[in-house]
Amino acid sequence: MPPQSTQPILDALQRLEGKIDCLVDKVQELEKDGVKNEAVGKTVEDHEERIRNLEKLAPAMKVVIWIAGALGLSVIGLIWGLLTGQISLVFG
Repeated sequence: MPPQSTQPILDALQRLEGKIDCLVDKVQELEKDGVKNEAVGKTVEDHEERIRNLEKLAPAMKVVIWIAGALGLSVIGLIWGLLTGQISLVFG
């Protein structure tokens, strides 16, 4: 057993050891969170790149939507003409 004069020093060292262990655990948790944050950052960058690529296609999609709308209206007009008798289909 150590002499009485060194006991307070040993107690202080044990408290410091406990605090250091606690700090080590917290640092390890932060490092794990840092890895997760890096992965999330890469995922966000990937999504942003995909959005930029889709934004480049937006003008072409407007043209495709306009053509599809015009085609749809002409089909509706054809059906309406067939129903009202203004148009007749003749197969020869």
